[in-house]
Amino acid sequence: MPTYLDTPDLFLAVNGARLHYLDWGGPGQALLFLPGIGEPASVFKWFAPRFLPGYRPIALTRRGTGKSQITPGAYQLGQLTEDVRAFVEALALGPVSVVGHSYGGFELARLASDHPSSLRNAIFLDAVYSNEYVTLWAEDPVPGPQPPTTPRTALRSLHDYFSYIRAAYPSTDKEWSLPTEDAWAADIEVGANGELREIDRGTAQSDMMASAKGELPDYSRIACPVLAIAAFQDQHPNLPPDANAELRAKATEYQRRKNLAKHAALESLRQQKPDATIVEVADAPHHLYITHSDQVFSHMAEFLATHAELRSA
Repeated sequence: MPTYLDTPDLFLAVNGARLHYLDWGGPGQALLFLPGIGEPASVFKWFAPRFLPGYRPIALTRRGTGKSQITPGAYQLGQLTEDVRAFVEALALGPVSVVGHSYGGFELARLASDHPSSLRNAIFLDAVYSNEYVTLWAEDPVPGPQPPTTPRTALRSLHDYFSYIRAAYPSTDKEWSLPTEDAWAADIEVGANGELREIDRGTAQSDMMASAKGELPDYSRIACPVLAIAAFQDQHPNLPPDANAELRAKATEYQRRKNLAKHAALESLRQQKPDATIVEVADAPHHLYITHSDQVFSHMAEFLATHAELRSA
């Protein structure tokens, strides 16, 4: 298991928002990590430091998430991408290799398309999307957590909150780690009476998702080298242990269709970007950089080294 390497919280104001980020230092070129929706930079505390000392790993928390500022107005993909570009420019990181996990892949593809000179390499961690794949999200037969709002008993302590989250989201329980705890703890604050409460982020996440669905990536516009690592699993990650036979059958069929759509999305990437490196990891959850850290690190390190050598040749 990789070593958990903490580093101080840092903040930078860009485009009217105070953004939180982590910087592990290092003498090498910057390697910027963009997390999934609703996740802070701390989710990479086990993985990003593995690239030391050859690289300078940095992780950014997008606005409206974690310790970054909650700003008024809609959260549009274009704005979020501009935040990344401004962050890269403010720290003089470009051209930079960027790693986008999940929703971070939308920002990465848009950044590569709109600001190609900012990027050295683009790495998508379970973050390649197509219209068919995104449309399927609305057909998921497995219901969300019940009750849909966090019960008061879950807010008696962080331990109670973590226990509730792990029970409500079976996929999270399978991927649980110290960085995962950091990520969920970022959604909790202590009220005036000393009680815990969830931070009200308004419509930030729903705005982000709606915007991304309306602006699917055009991978043909990416000029830099691309690595895509995709996770595949046969069973629905959030199927409750006590699910009845009917729900299990629906969940299995849904997961089969989702895997087919993901394969098709990767094939579309291959057609739009013939020189892209594509890796499929079997029996891996969405946060495969936590559960399959060695495998993901190996593929990324080889990709980065190969293209560094090609540039110096």
